[in-house]
Amino acid sequence: MRRVVWSLYLSITAFVVLVVSVGVRGIEPLTTAMPYYLFLLLISGLLAVSQAFMQSGAMVICTQLSVDGTLMGYLQMGQALQGVFGSVVNFVSTVMAMHVNQREQGAAEQRAWENANAASVVFVVTILLQVGTRLCLSHAAKVPAVEKHIQTWEMNMLSGNDANTSESNAWEHLFDVQKRILPWIASIFCIFLVTLGVYPTLTAQVRTTNPHASAWLEDASVFVALHIVLLNVGDLIGRRLPTLSSFFLIRRGWVAMVATTARLVFLPLFLACNIVKENGARRTWALPDAAFFGLVLLLGITTGCSATSVFLSGPKSVDGSMACSAPPSEMPAGTDVEYDPLLDDYDPHENRDAAIASMLLAFWLVMGLMAGSCFSFVVLALT
Repeated sequence: MRRVVWSLYLSITAFVVLVVSVGVRGIEPLTTAMPYYLFLLLISGLLAVSQAFMQSGAMVICTQLSVDGTLMGYLQMGQALQGVFGSVVNFVSTVMAMHVNQREQGAAEQRAWENANAASVVFVVTILLQVGTRLCLSHAAKVPAVEKHIQTWEMNMLSGNDANTSESNAWEHLFDVQKRILPWIASIFCIFLVTLGVYPTLTAQVRTTNPHASAWLEDASVFVALHIVLLNVGDLIGRRLPTLSSFFLIRRGWVAMVATTARLVFLPLFLACNIVKENGARRTWALPDAAFFGLVLLLGITTGCSATSVFLSGPKSVDGSMACSAPPSEMPAGTDVEYDPLLDDYDPHENRDAAIASMLLAFWLVMGLMAGSCFSFVVLALT
């Protein structure tokens, strides 16, 4: 928990630095952009490290507290809500910039000023969200049942009773857990390989096919910003479905592998949309706008639904008895902590393999993101 908090502080600090850099950078053209570009790459790297660790740590904690996936479901939904919020802010700022572009006098300078302000607003809002996250973590750590879990973990670690600290070959155990969740690992990897392969590298090149479209759709930046909103809305819907109905929850690894591999069909479908290259070349025939936006929404829904199913079912698969066991009706004798039905038994020591599985799935999610980013260059060549 402390490491998660420190990674959160690192992320907040990076965004504060970004806000300051926007003010120092100003709106005047730079004689050489390379130093500022390298600075942005450095900050992006720090953000990637801190946020990847936060995600992994949060998943481990949620799994140890509730192996049945209840807390993990809320975590997945929270991530999707952040995506929707950020995409809406981006859409609004893009629409504002579009109106600035239409001004005849001083448009370039005004546009630069608007863009700088929009960036600052996004960064400041992100800082406020992360400060709110820190307050929520402080509150959660003081909930009696959660506090008791954390105290138990710390006592096990200090006394050497935790199996992770006393195991002579922890790496072998780690690989053993990984072998048991290989189908789920392949699924989470394939989910983000496909998603990052087509979005946004390919989808951002699509333009409206309607010659009489509204000004919003005719503007390339607004068209792209709108499809980003739709993908994040679809992701939110998809992440919520498995927690609302068991019908949408994938419980078997081989089913997850088939479902995630089938999403490769999005590649030819998006290639059939109205892709406009930088030189202005476009296709003679393309799917209409409604089909494109529908595909983007479906891409988000399948991404969210599949990823949530993996993180709910994958950790359970390491121990079938844990997945089927009912929560205790009352707290163990000798404890004075009120039972919380959202959490597992008072001593979460048995859930350590499930927590390791969550950590491994989070790692392979990041690997899928990296592979998808590389795959996007191949997709770009196909266009």
